[in-house]
Amino acid sequence: MPVQQLVCHQRRTDFAPLMVCLLLLDFIFPISYSFSVSTRLFHFHQLKALEACSNKRRRGRGAFLFPAAYTRSPRKTVASAMQLRLANSSSNNTGVDIASAMRESSFPGAGAPRPDLPPEDIPSLLMEALVNNDFPTVDAGLNSVWEFATDTMRFIFKNNRTDFIVSAHETADKFPTSFYGAAMRGKSWKLESPLNRVGGEDGWIATQVMQTISSDGRLRRWQWELRKKRQPPGRGNWFVESVGSSDRKGQFEPD
Repeated sequence: MPVQQLVCHQRRTDFAPLMVCLLLLDFIFPISYSFSVSTRLFHFHQLKALEACSNKRRRGRGAFLFPAAYTRSPRKTVASAMQLRLANSSSNNTGVDIASAMRESSFPGAGAPRPDLPPEDIPSLLMEALVNNDFPTVDAGLNSVWEFATDTMRFIFKNNRTDFIVSAHETADKFPTSFYGAAMRGKSWKLESPLNRVGGEDGWIATQVMQTISSDGRLRRWQWELRKKRQPPGRGNWFVESVGSSDRKGQFEPD
């Protein structure tokens, strides 16, 4: 029953003891502070519930979409970024080479979806952008992730790009085996197989499996799901619908 209905059904005689209690509370313990504490506790439990939901989603489909939210911590330095790229260059099928690592400061970034960008190039391009997140500008990698994301993630963050970026940094720092932790802080990554376009060359859904090694040495596999927009805006461009995470054994949960 709504609060308004509950109040309307109270008997008049109930208000006298209520007023006495309120006056006592106001004398002993300010009501404004009491409400402030209650509000903070309510918001705290809301955040914890959202974090639990986020962690659950991160373990299954949509890990790309739901990073945890809180404060942002310092980002990696240029030196650590170069070390990570050099480590990645030893993995097969990463598309990363030592020469490009030495030219890190000139990394052009992933940009945004465009008609001439095939779906086969998107997973590697975005991983490269996240490894070099602050090139060519601060958070350029995460901004590209936002540009390539479908409306699902934008809805979750209420179309607030800043909230997404802060959340992604927090996830990368707190959860080594999360998507952002593996991409931005991990040791290496590689593509396991060629991209699978559902329905052949004319299909508008594509999938690809990637493998990562986190900063603490744990393996995770990721299934990228890409979709080609069939209506404007962005008609004909490929976007990332989700990146689903495997379990600790590298197995994917059935849909």
